[in-house]
Amino acid sequence: MRIRVFQTADELARATATLLAVRAARAVMERGQAALAIPGGATVRPILEALARPPLSEITPWQAMHFFLTDERCAPLDDPASNFGQAKALLFDHVPLGKYATHSIPVDRYEPEEAAARYQADLRTHFGGLPPEFDFLLLGVGGDGHVASLFPGDPILQDAGRAWAVAVCPPPSAQPPLNRVSLTLPVLRAARGVVIALTGAGKAGIVRQLLGPEAGQNGHLPASLVRAQGELFWFLDAEAAKGLEN
Repeated sequence: MRIRVFQTADELARATATLLAVRAARAVMERGQAALAIPGGATVRPILEALARPPLSEITPWQAMHFFLTDERCAPLDDPASNFGQAKALLFDHVPLGKYATHSIPVDRYEPEEAAARYQADLRTHFGGLPPEFDFLLLGVGGDGHVASLFPGDPILQDAGRAWAVAVCPPPSAQPPLNRVSLTLPVLRAARGVVIALTGAGKAGIVRQLLGPEAGQNGHLPASLVRAQGELFWFLDAEAAKGLEN
């Protein structure tokens, strides 16, 4: 695990976008294509915007890239709450991706359980029936320590079984208060490279819980359970990193 602190959220966004592009290019060289998973949320917006403009928009191997979602809210895909809608508006509509390069979670057409099953089927097809191994996985962290749509106390954290995607009924505090579909913890842990990004003073408290002196006492928080087959980065801006000893 490596922790990097950036002076501003914009610097963090550019660094994250660059790393995503580099990991994608490496995957294309080694395996002919790249599979990436991204969330929604405010922290992700400037990262997608950085990918969609030069120089990254001009050098990234878009035609060989596949974008999946870490999770989705049960809303129409053009709704402001939709993670896919955000990615489409900020990135997918602006770069020359292949025809079948974007993989939405079909919450707009099916109930959450069915949408999860169909998303898992899409993952199974793409990864040839093998458990998904994303070349690059991006995660944000909620103020309660949730990642994707895996919330503290959800039994799925302890027993995902063979599920790769599950329907989630979030706690009342979740915003927006919508049912969701999420990748499971084993899938998050199987990624070849993971960046967990946090920005803003509002995330300083959860950063202290996850990375500060008492981090070992917070093993129940979903963000603390994320691992990676390869590299695991925590990217923080200066505001989010306040309060850490180093």
